[in-house]
Amino acid sequence: MKFPSLASTLKLLKPLTSPKVHTETVGHHNDDTEITLYDYIEEIISIYDTHNNRNEILTKFYQLSEIHQQILIVTLIENNIFDTLKVIVESSYDVNFLIRGQSPLHFAIIVNNMNMVKLLLNHDADIELEDHFKETALNCAVRTANNNMIKYLLEQGADANTHSSDNTSPLTFAINQGNNEAVNILLEYGALLDRTHLVRTL
Repeated sequence: MKFPSLASTLKLLKPLTSPKVHTETVGHHNDDTEITLYDYIEEIISIYDTHNNRNEILTKFYQLSEIHQQILIVTLIENNIFDTLKVIVESSYDVNFLIRGQSPLHFAIIVNNMNMVKLLLNHDADIELEDHFKETALNCAVRTANNNMIKYLLEQGADANTHSSDNTSPLTFAINQGNNEAVNILLEYGALLDRTHLVRTL
């Protein structure tokens, strides 16, 4: 199986570590040469596809620092590497953290990956966890106009009347977007209209 491209990994790692992520050391090989964070992440990702050794994946994962574990989690989500993420979250890893201002659940919604969203929610992701802008997963789904995701989150118990940092509700935002399908879905699940922040009218 061809491994997913890790080109986007560098975009993720640079703001969180150093501009030269290739040189950030997280360990050493047997010959004492350095292992960079980029190489280490690539190595963990390759384990599942080469010999599907769950214990080896977890051993390597838990040898990382907390921030590097979190970077890896988001890397797996953004690169759609489902099986490796599944191994990690099934080990009871707490996925309710913020990195780059957002949670793993937010990232999964942004990249429109329903399988990742379901996996995270099935392993105790907090559906009401707010990101840096005080937006929940539902707010995020509405802003990305992902109507299937909106409906699924509401089915899973998301609060239809949550508000973001600018006090805008999902319903208000959907109306202002002109997203009539999202409006109807939100109303079906009990969203209340607040006209304060409306730009459009019903």
